[in-house]
Amino acid sequence: MNGTTRRKKVYSEKELEKVLNSKMTPDEQREVRLEKAENSIEVAFSAITELKAELNRLYSMVSEMQGLEEESTFSIKPKKVSRKKATEIIFDYISRNPGCRTSEILSDVQIDPEVVLDILRGLSTKGKIRNEKIAK
Repeated sequence: MNGTTRRKKVYSEKELEKVLNSKMTPDEQREVRLEKAENSIEVAFSAITELKAELNRLYSMVSEMQGLEEESTFSIKPKKVSRKKATEIIFDYISRNPGCRTSEILSDVQIDPEVVLDILRGLSTKGKIRNEKIAK
């Protein structure tokens, strides 16, 4: 390369469908599908980054609260529990707190955030819970 990087075009879902439905060679269709997958991955990484920022904000708030309350027993260090037990804890929490947010679950159950997010995805996929996006 000559020192410049090619900026990828970001396609909207509508543009991608239009392109995919047009007469294209299989190689061109593969390229568009690859672009669509890359766009989805970028969106997922963005969401993960936002969740990590929210978690750090919550940890920071808890740390401040612990500094103010000397006798606080709350710890921001994640609990070590089996995956089965973690699933039970999370499902029980959601059952007792309908409409709760992911950040609330992460804060209140005190289990490794990556484990919690993975379990939430699994419960959602199996239809045991429903997740909804909330507009900011």
